[in-house]
Amino acid sequence: MLQGLMGNGLITSEGDFWQRQRQLTQPMFHQQRINGYGRVMVDYTERMLQTWQEGQVLNIHDAMMHLTRDIVMKTIFGQDITEREADNITYALDEAMNWFIMQMQVPNPGNMQTWLNLGSNIIAWVLHVVGLRGKQASSIERSYQYAITLLDETVYPMIQQRRQSGSEGDDLLGMLMQIQDADDGSRLSDQQLRDEVITIILAGHETTTNTLSWTWMLLAQHPQVYKKLFQELHNVLRGCLKSFEEVILITPVALTSNESLQHK
Repeated sequence: MLQGLMGNGLITSEGDFWQRQRQLTQPMFHQQRINGYGRVMVDYTERMLQTWQEGQVLNIHDAMMHLTRDIVMKTIFGQDITEREADNITYALDEAMNWFIMQMQVPNPGNMQTWLNLGSNIIAWVLHVVGLRGKQASSIERSYQYAITLLDETVYPMIQQRRQSGSEGDDLLGMLMQIQDADDGSRLSDQQLRDEVITIILAGHETTTNTLSWTWMLLAQHPQVYKKLFQELHNVLRGCLKSFEEVILITPVALTSNESLQHK
């Protein structure tokens, strides 16, 4: 269902093609590379915290959304991406996910089992379909198609500009461009680069945002855990953010993250 959005990226591809893509992209996720991404995470977190004020009321989900967006865009595109391009990609992905949610919520009328399971609610369901799909679905479908176009019009020029510059760079896009098949020497096409970039953004942005937001909510509901975590961070960090490698070794941080993922 998401193939129109993500093409043949790692999440949507299958069979031999998926196996080849996985082998080619695996070096991007080695521990040393991940540690390098951690430096970006620390830098952008520091920038965000510098804008916060004592006693300020924040929408934590929005804050985490902006933080993860900036981190994902930086790790993929480096210095090349503008604020407008980042906004275009974020907007397009949001619209595409709205379309996906719509598809998941409305049953397929061609599925006989669905009709049978509806039983006495069939009239209500028909009214739901007529109202929702008739008035909203066409609008959401148009927004989805526009989102795909906007993504392509934003990402493809960035890929082409990078190729023309003669410098692939050391960000994720650059690493994808450097990938070479050991058997035939081929590299990823513009289409494959686009698909993998969109896949990484989609996998790394909203999921991380939701996990962080969920973690903050759980900490707010369990003040004793929050107090213990805060004290440990204060003792170790002493007001200065450490590297990714050092932070993940702080036991309460690891325990809190794992617990949040289990509840999410």
